[in-house]
Amino acid sequence: MSNLAGNINIFNGGITLLPDGTIKASKVVAGSYTIKSDSETIGTATLISGQTEIIINNTAVNADIKIFITPQDTLTRPLYVKSRTDGESFTVAVDTPQSQDVNFDWWILDVE
Repeated sequence: MSNLAGNINIFNGGITLLPDGTIKASKVVAGSYTIKSDSETIGTATLISGQTEIIINNTAVNADIKIFITPQDTLTRPLYVKSRTDGESFTVAVDTPQSQDVNFDWWILDVE
């Protein structure tokens, strides 16, 4: 099989397959969505008790992404994304130190 040099458009451009494996579609409807466990766009971290921030190293970070944080523990103040450094990391923080460790999940979505 030969390699294709360009995009493949099907259904009058409704679906486009790019050479890097990206699939672009005008709309996707699914009953579920799975992200590979080794993906750099999803993870779990722990903010250690007494600390107010944690740096998550991640090369997928850029100015256009959305970062979603889901705490797995009860907090007296909410977690939030304090800062981000393109191509390197993002910082999750809480205004008041917590008395116990706070486990949380994070998910990065890229926006075009």
